[in-house]
Amino acid sequence: MARSKLKDCDINKFRENLCDVALKLFAERGREGVSLRAVTKAMGCSHTTPYRYFESVEAIFAAVRSRCFERFETFLRMRLDPIEDPLEAIRQLSLSYFDFAFRNRSEFEVMFAMDQPDPTLYPESIEAGKKAWQVPLELSRRAVESGALEADPEELAHLLWSGVHGIAVLHLAGKFSVGKDASELLIPHVEALIRAYKKRRDP
Repeated sequence: MARSKLKDCDINKFRENLCDVALKLFAERGREGVSLRAVTKAMGCSHTTPYRYFESVEAIFAAVRSRCFERFETFLRMRLDPIEDPLEAIRQLSLSYFDFAFRNRSEFEVMFAMDQPDPTLYPESIEAGKKAWQVPLELSRRAVESGALEADPEELAHLLWSGVHGIAVLHLAGKFSVGKDASELLIPHVEALIRAYKKRRDP
């Protein structure tokens, strides 16, 4: 009997469920614990079924990474959109970035800790990451265009991102054990960055 043609809604629903299961397994077992066999066992379906939707585990993780970046971008924008003051928005970005990492550790690790996919094979995953990057870049441009800060927006966005990201990663790794913790460092880091770029305009 010929295999019935899948409807788009059925394909999307199964892909979403499969990605959710893969992310759950990753949270429980790490990257080595996620295989097509493990995923199909957890879903209660045939071991050949995923091949109707994904060609490999790498393709599954590329899809999972895309979804994680989309959720990350949505999370940040929901927190930031109501804030009009550009400097207050930058402060909130740092808190929201850290909050997402703390609340969604597995998604954060899929986005940043795992090996990144080949952009020629999984361009949608790379695009999702670039869209999330637009959030700190847009905030930096707002701060500069409003006159609140004087800086190259890309430089400012990279410094903001790398600093907050570093604090989040060290916190998740349990490395803050020699005197200061993340809650004591996050805002001072952002305030120091703001002061550095204000000094250029207001010596």
